[in-house]
Order: sequence, then C-alpha cells, then structure tokens
Amino acid sequence: MLIALIGLALAGPSPLPTFSAEEEATLSSGGIVTHSKNADDIVAYIEVAASTEDTFAAILDLPARAGDIDGLEAVTLYVDEPAKKAAHYEMTILGMSGELYVIYTIDAAEGFTAYDLDPTKASTLSSSKGSYQVYGVGDKTRIRYVVDTTGGSAPTWLKKALLGGSMPEQLEGMRTRAEK
Repeated sequence: MLIALIGLALAGPSPLPTFSAEEEATLSSGGIVTHSKNADDIVAYIEVAASTEDTFAAILDLPARAGDIDGLEAVTLYVDEPAKKAAHYEMTILGMSGELYVIYTIDAAEGFTAYDLDPTKASTLSSSKGSYQVYGVGDKTRIRYVVDTTGGSAPTWLKKALLGGSMPEQLEGMRTRAEK
C-alpha cells in the first residue's frame, strides 16, 4: 500500500494525512514523523514555524543543502528556471565518492515539487525519485517529503546513507532556513 501512496505522491500533491495524537505531539515538539515500508521508500513530515512560501523557498534552495547534510560536498545548479531546476550533487560517504544529477519539476502555486534522476547523465544511484509538498497547519507549515529508490541497483546500505540517513539533516536544514 505504501508503494501505491508513493506513486500517487510523485504524480502531484497528495491529500493531507491524518496523524495519531503521538505523531501530532512529535511534530509539534519539533520532531520528524516517518512512515516507511523499507529502506527504499520513505515518507517524512516536519513542522516549520514559517509561511508556506518561505518554507517552499527553503526546499528549493538546493545549494544550501551542502551545509545541511554530512558528506554532501557541493550542490551545483545546471538548470535554474521557475518551473524546473536541475542540480549536480557531489558527496563522499564512508570514503566513497558519488554523484547524483537530479531534475526538479516545480509547481509553486501548489507548493509541490517532484524530482527524479536526470536520464541524460550518469548518477551513482540508478533510481531515486520523490517529492516535497508544503501545506499550512494553523500558523505553521508542514513539509511532506517522499523518496523512492525502488528498483535502484545500489546496495541497501548506500541507499540508507544517501537518503534515509541524510533525511533528518536535510529536513532540519530546510526548517532552519525557512524560520530565519
């Protein structure tokens, strides 16, 4: 069922989730709530004390992620348009270098961006796609982050290090930038 939800999430904005009381408390206290089936599929939420516009701008500040995520050495934009961005990510994890070329399709009016690997360039992972969605909750904003590396040929430990392990750093960095 989670894979079906991820497929829908990648197609466009998703319906707002319902959280348990415990999950609401986690979000309200600054924590991250994750719904994950395995190392390939992650859905994560974080609450931000900023507007949806400022939060979405923080998500799209791709070069700033190099300061957020351990091992991510540089992020260079090679396309920077209102409805599309493309970035080259350079990283070193456990002494091994890797790179990703990622294309982001942006729907600013919906507070939604989907991403996928650039098929014209060689990346360390053979599959990585996902999305970010922002939505208001009272006077705060929540980020919904979906990542799916199903079908990729990289070993599970590398996927976890590149995606699952960096997820809290990435989301907390976005929150910090949005709340400034």
